Amino acid sequence: MRKPRAPSIWASRTGERYLGYDRAELDRQYDLLVRHGDSVEVFARLGATLSARARALPGATMNVAYGGAPAMTMDLYPATQPGAPVIAFVRGGYWRHGDKADLGCIALGLVPRGCAVAVIGHSAPGELGLAAIADEVCTAMLWLRGHAGRLNGDGKRLIAAGHGSGAHLAALTPTADWTRLEEDDRARSPIAGVVALSGFFDLEPVRLSFLNMDLRLDAAAVPQLSPLRLAPALPQPTPPYLLIVGERETDEYHRHMAGYAAALERHGARVTAATLAGHHHFSLAAELADPSSLITNHVIALARTAAAGDSVPI
Repeated sequence: MRKPRAPSIWASRTGERYLGYDRAELDRQYDLLVRHGDSVEVFARLGATLSARARALPGATMNVAYGGAPAMTMDLYPATQPGAPVIAFVRGGYWRHGDKADLGCIALGLVPRGCAVAVIGHSAPGELGLAAIADEVCTAMLWLRGHAGRLNGDGKRLIAAGHGSGAHLAALTPTADWTRLEEDDRARSPIAGVVALSGFFDLEPVRLSFLNMDLRLDAAAVPQLSPLRLAPALPQPTPPYLLIVGERETDEYHRHMAGYAAALERHGARVTAATLAGHHHFSLAAELADPSSLITNHVIALARTAAAGDSVPI
């Protein structure tokens, strides 16, 4: 079992509280490595084993560069038929660590169901800051839109997805400043849908917890990088959203999902929000390795509602 985190100069120094939580309780809510320490290694080994199997899928290609930074690479798992939706899955790991190589397992569940899969890596925020990491993920989405054919995918059916911190980054993409990113005043979001597993959607409690040791957020950055607070800026028509949390996760993770779902609905988005019985944070992603799992079925249902154009239905 891991020890609790040490205090950080970037966490609250003035006794700030969030919804009644002090710093120590926020740390308990978010330090899942302590809460689920006995099972972290189990699911890590499972992910690595299944991902090794996924790398043998036809056409699978690792470490494809989508930008200039060393960490700006992705692993590609093509669909078996052209015109497929592209599931662009952002790696998690509290933003700062985590290995995309261990998430290839999701292709085992999604490729047989008619999807193409890309697992996206990105730099650590301590190097660049969280806003720059969000831009990296958007750059990956633009790369996938332009190279969807390489995955037998349809660039108009691009689904931004992620787990944990990856869910946060995926949820930011629809409200990104695409005119700046593409240097085109007519640019619009390329995101046809969002899948967010066990995500962070309001960064204020994150700022006040041990997680800010690496993020180094100040109060001014929170509204600029919180998907919940950016919901009024959603593009119209809004893409569909799938939000999932494990039953055994902390109250904060349940609150993130419920609050974000409500904000999305207020601004016109179609939202499916589900709590998976018996699951905790580290067991969710492994469910996507099963073509018949409840999570996989939810993702397929969302992909069917994404902008399809003349694409082949799944």
